[in-house]
Amino acid sequence: MEGKWVKERTGQKKKVSFGIMAKIMLIGFIPLLTLAVSLAAFSAKTIRKGMRDEAIKRLEDVSVGLQQALSVAGEGDYRLEGMDLYKGEHNISADLPAFEAFSNFSNIDLTVCWGETRMVTTLTDPDTGESMAGTKVSEDVAQNVLENGMEYTHTDMVINGEPYFCCYIPLENGDGTIVGIIFAGEPSSGIEEYIDQELIQVTILNVVIILLASIVIFYFSRSLAKVIYKEETVLEELAQGNLNLEVDEKLQGRGDELGSIARALQNLIRQLSTIIQHIQNSSGELMQSGQSLDEMAERV
Repeated sequence: MEGKWVKERTGQKKKVSFGIMAKIMLIGFIPLLTLAVSLAAFSAKTIRKGMRDEAIKRLEDVSVGLQQALSVAGEGDYRLEGMDLYKGEHNISADLPAFEAFSNFSNIDLTVCWGETRMVTTLTDPDTGESMAGTKVSEDVAQNVLENGMEYTHTDMVINGEPYFCCYIPLENGDGTIVGIIFAGEPSSGIEEYIDQELIQVTILNVVIILLASIVIFYFSRSLAKVIYKEETVLEELAQGNLNLEVDEKLQGRGDELGSIARALQNLIRQLSTIIQHIQNSSGELMQSGQSLDEMAERV
């Protein structure tokens, strides 16, 4: 019978201890996981937007820089002679090697259009490798830049089957007449790869933080579960009438609620021991009085 009781009691202790430990871990882990997921989502959105905005800003600067360089390249208006584009007496088409050197260094493609037609460009056909000079820009670009005189930017412009970050600005003569388009663009694949690498690093950092925090939560939840297990053991021993108990001094020395419970248990054990001792003493006195009465009765 005693062996059966110990077995049942041990199983109950493990169940209660595990339940409290699991609840403590859930209380700490669920908010942590929620925070990590929210932080990862916010970081992904912020990094992606920031990198895209930075890429567009860089292309805007390059476009304006090219516009300023062309404006001082020669005196006079832009004009087209055959397949060559001029600024005054300066042949812009002859500057293509300089455009290509800049493109190879920066990975940014440059184009100068006469109207909607590309005249000087570093863009090439991916299949043939030939220059895209003589091809036209899209209708949206032509309408926004040539007709409306607006800057046009895009983070997913497809040029010859490849996505680009693009910036288009008007090419103007001295009197403000829009005669063409200046383009600066960068393949988005490289930027997206960089963004993905940054997001992977953020994700790895979040995972490491979650793992470290989980270890800390597990350690403290296990520590608390052990304390509760020990105090539960004392209560079960008291329920069986065992007063020869001493609550662990380390438990009594704790400064939290569990320490208060441990000190209260120790005080309860002492009070119960005192009461039982008093009852035992009273019982002994009663027995002695009973014996004296018996002796007196016999003498009478």
